Amino acid sequence: MLISANELKDGEIISLESGTVIGKIREPIVDPHNGKVLAFDVRVGFLTKRVILSSTDIIEWQHNGLIVYGMNVLVEPIEIKRVFNLIKKRARIIGKRALTQKGVKLGRVEDVYIDSTT
Repeated sequence: MLISANELKDGEIISLESGTVIGKIREPIVDPHNGKVLAFDVRVGFLTKRVILSSTDIIEWQHNGLIVYGMNVLVEPIEIKRVFNLIKKRARIIGKRALTQKGVKLGRVEDVYIDSTT
């Protein structure tokens, strides 16, 4: 199923254990070398603490949110080194300039579609 990153933005992360919302999706963290979603940047609570949800910990993908086993799948960014390095480099897809192979500017990336099956 193809899901728009913009549809997922501010979507809920729901715990299967408790049946409650445990966080809100900020944006996907995409590997710039292969285009795969490695994780999601997530905010938790009123102080918007930043945590990471690895894409391998997602049980079910929906257009407006994600279902996971429980709160323990949300980790500090430093715990997933590859993801932490991308965050430090500010390696984002949405908002980046889109160029042809010859370097001609086409515009900016406004959205990406994620294939939840792969």
